[in-house]
This record gives sequence, C-alpha cells and structure tokens, in this order.
Amino acid sequence: MLEWEAVESEIGPSIEQKVPSITMKKLLEQNGFHPKLVHLNQSIYAIIAKNIKF
Repeated sequence: MLEWEAVESEIGPSIEQKVPSITMKKLLEQNGFHPKLVHLNQSIYAIIAKNIKF
C-alpha cells in the first residue's frame, strides 16, 4: 500500500488526514501482518504487508 507520511507538504491531504508510517506499521503488526516499510521520499511511504497466519 502507498500512504502519505504525516508531514506538511504542498500536495496531498491535510496533515490531520495522514497516517504516520510508524502508526500504520504498528497497526498492521497488531492485526497479524508482517509489514516491510519503505520510504519513497519525505512525503510518501510504501508498506508491503504479509499475513503471518497464512
């Protein structure tokens, strides 16, 4: 998945609507996924998440 990092930027949604990468990673881990976090640039990150139950 691709998501906006929770930083101010001229493009993308407002900072209040953005999910910090560390929060997203923790949520995925708490719900049975093994996430790999990659920052594509200062404003955008990608997460590859694999369900550890399967």
